[in-house]
Amino acid sequence: MLKPIKRSKLRLALGTIYYRSKRYMEWYFGSTRFAKELQKNPLPYTIMKHQTPLLRQLKEVDMWLQHNKIKNLKIASQNIDGILIKPGETFSYWKLIGHPPN
Repeated sequence: MLKPIKRSKLRLALGTIYYRSKRYMEWYFGSTRFAKELQKNPLPYTIMKHQTPLLRQLKEVDMWLQHNKIKNLKIASQNIDGILIKPGETFSYWKLIGHPPN
């Protein structure tokens, strides 16, 4: 099994700045059209539906982590609920939800 590479705090910080900047440059100067239109009313047909259990007892995982996951999903879903993805547009989770608070 591969082990993660140890990185210094400086390298982690610089990597975060680099990749975040790269992502922002693509958003603002790239040719990709991102979905952003909000559809107020539900569309008349459901094409696909998915459900997954939010709470599961996992080996060596504290349940409070799963309760925090549910809170985070509620916060994130408020930003993406109702987004209309038109032909030729790209759905960007990062662009719609934004930087998580610390």
